[in-house]
Amino acid sequence: MDPLDAGMDDYRVQLALLHSLAHRRADLLRRRMRDPDAISELNAAISEQRAVVRAARSQLAQLMAGQPGSA
Repeated sequence: MDPLDAGMDDYRVQLALLHSLAHRRADLLRRRMRDPDAISELNAAISEQRAVVRAARSQLAQLMAGQPGSA
């Protein structure tokens, strides 16, 4: 698999994980399960995953520009 395809796959996986975490948080809030600890944990996981998605997006942009960064 070439680096660009691998980068695209990684980005899709990371974005799907972020989407899943956001849905879990929304589900907790919708059901009015006001468990502050669970919501705080999800918020922290979402923040961390956003950073991972941003890094994957940046790496993908570098690959698309033909300037692979160091991983």
